[in-house]
Amino acid sequence: MALYVVLAGFSLGLQGKWLNSQVRWIVDWVTRENGLYGLNGLSLNWFFMKGIVGCFLQVSLLKMSLFSLDGAEAPLLDIVAYAGYAFTGLCLAVLGRIIVSYSYYLLKATRYGVGPGSSRVGDGPNTVPPPSVPDVIMHNMIMTAAQVFMAADEGSSQPLTRRAKYNRDQEAGHDKLVADYFADEPVYPAEIFRRRFRMSRPLFLHIAGDMDQSDPFFTLRNDARGQRGFSNLQKCTSAIRQLAYGYAPDALDEYIRMSERTARRCLYKFCQWVVKLYSKRYLRKPNANDVQKLYQAHEQRHGFPGMLGSIDCMHWQWQNCPVAWQGQYTRGDQGHPTIILEVVASQDLWIWHAFFGLPGSLNDLNIIYQSHIFDDVVAGTGPDTSFTVSGVEYRRGYYLADGIYPTYSTIVKTIPHLTDDKRKKFAKFQEGARKDIERDFGVLQKKWHIISIPARSQTPRRLRHIMYACIILHNMIIEDEGRAICDYDENASTGNSVPVSEEQQDLNAFALRNEYTHHNLQADLVEYIWNNAQNEPAHHMKDEDYFDSSRHQYHYLLLFIALAQFPLFIWLGNITLNWLF
Repeated sequence: MALYVVLAGFSLGLQGKWLNSQVRWIVDWVTRENGLYGLNGLSLNWFFMKGIVGCFLQVSLLKMSLFSLDGAEAPLLDIVAYAGYAFTGLCLAVLGRIIVSYSYYLLKATRYGVGPGSSRVGDGPNTVPPPSVPDVIMHNMIMTAAQVFMAADEGSSQPLTRRAKYNRDQEAGHDKLVADYFADEPVYPAEIFRRRFRMSRPLFLHIAGDMDQSDPFFTLRNDARGQRGFSNLQKCTSAIRQLAYGYAPDALDEYIRMSERTARRCLYKFCQWVVKLYSKRYLRKPNANDVQKLYQAHEQRHGFPGMLGSIDCMHWQWQNCPVAWQGQYTRGDQGHPTIILEVVASQDLWIWHAFFGLPGSLNDLNIIYQSHIFDDVVAGTGPDTSFTVSGVEYRRGYYLADGIYPTYSTIVKTIPHLTDDKRKKFAKFQEGARKDIERDFGVLQKKWHIISIPARSQTPRRLRHIMYACIILHNMIIEDEGRAICDYDENASTGNSVPVSEEQQDLNAFALRNEYTHHNLQADLVEYIWNNAQNEPAHHMKDEDYFDSSRHQYHYLLLFIALAQFPLFIWLGNITLNWLF
């Protein structure tokens, strides 16, 4: 604080103007009474006394209020300390001004042979006195500024021009967009709309309507020139196309008639409002009813009772990472700056937890230590997730993970050293069920291509909005198509709203990190899968964004044609060789 006040006084001394009318009147009265003049007409007290009076007025206005209100000795001591530090900074400023100014004057004197109080040889009594210190400072500033502007004019090869304005005909772009996708009889059917917009037309119109009601930016308005702006459909379409295809902001200029700057602003605004409007519903934690549905679905499809989902991390390359941050965001195996996304996904590819923004130099173990996934478990605010396996009851559900994750009681990993058939079968089922999270990453990157290409934004905050918006839209599409395991209940309780005591939180944290519970749970799951599960793990990959059987049949047909042509090529080669030789 003392250093701050000293610097404040120093800056005030450099500026040389505080409450000019009041300070000038007080200083002029003091100088007339005491006659403190010197340095060839320069009033030393004008720098020094002006600073003292300015500091006194500042202290009176800013600090006396504390003293008058509290009436204690501490504010008075604060006033004295404040005045002393400000006076110190002011003295440094005045001393610096005098040293700099007179150094400049002495250098000029050594060049022209003129010093303070002297005159040139041969000059008469009408010799002009040397300039004062303020005049020298002002002259130096004006000459320096003039030289800078002249150098800029001489060094510039291009004249200054205004930003170009193009008549893009926004209304024609809106009419064409409506005729193609939103008319009563559009040019493109619903299947093509879903492929290009990644969602159904009613869902897109629902999102566009919410944007129109939430932010005036998405409404149809006239610009500063009085011309028609862009419609709500144009702005939302531009944002969705950039997310879906990873387009550059100006790639849709010929179709939507939107400039690069406006398209980029549409993207950031759209993502920001998607997170604000829908994160409560589509990035929620599972409640008690959701937990039971997840248990039932995962046990039926994967053979794991008590399974909440799978957890893993994904890297997003950051192309425009600042140079000063590249070492922090780069890991050796990646070779370029990345940002990490931690996700928990269920079998229906619904993302229940997303944590994004940490540097790419970290690994999955570092991420989970900083993640919020187990905060409700420690605080005691989560729902009841108890379940029974092999006759043993466990208090909390678990997530499937790979070997790098810690041995928590809520994480089930595969077995690295397989010694018998029971463990081999468990490892096969665990690794097969954990493919849900890998499928989820694949669908997310294919559906929203912007997160599969290097990120172009320069701020992590915008990248977070883009990533969370893609995840929320991904969950909205799953719900809209009826593939979600759990239905949203606005009135459902997610657990205790008040955290437990600190002692109980310590006990919950200890139970979470209990390796003994982790190994017991793994052993009970090995026995359960060996006795109850089928011989092969069930892989339900019937997601149309990830698996398309017609494409595979087409590939088989091409392979058959290629194999059928191979004997024909051999026969033609033999005929050619016989004809030549």
